[in-house]
Amino acid sequence: SSLLKLLHDRFPDGVFHQQMLPPKIDDVILGFPQNPLDLRQGWKKLEGFDFETSTLDDNTIKDGSVLAFRFRHEGEIDRSPLDDSFNVTIPTYEDTYENAPGSQSEV
Repeated sequence: SSLLKLLHDRFPDGVFHQQMLPPKIDDVILGFPQNPLDLRQGWKKLEGFDFETSTLDDNTIKDGSVLAFRFRHEGEIDRSPLDDSFNVTIPTYEDTYENAPGSQSEV
């Protein structure tokens, strides 16, 4: 998968946010927001996504949708579509644009 290849290329030591990169794409879990207008409300597992063809078997996501990913833990069993184990940092406008109005670095 291009996602896993990208991660291995970007993090050649095999560590991403203090986690070892998985050896196979089956150990990557995608998530989408419970509420796309408020990402802080949590994430749901995205079921049915085929990494090889980049296709999804329903209309859960659309172009421009926000997605998160995490790695499957050893011995993990899928229980619920709701998933509180996505650790997502949501950047603010100020994080993204250093000289944004109201930022500390503005003159």
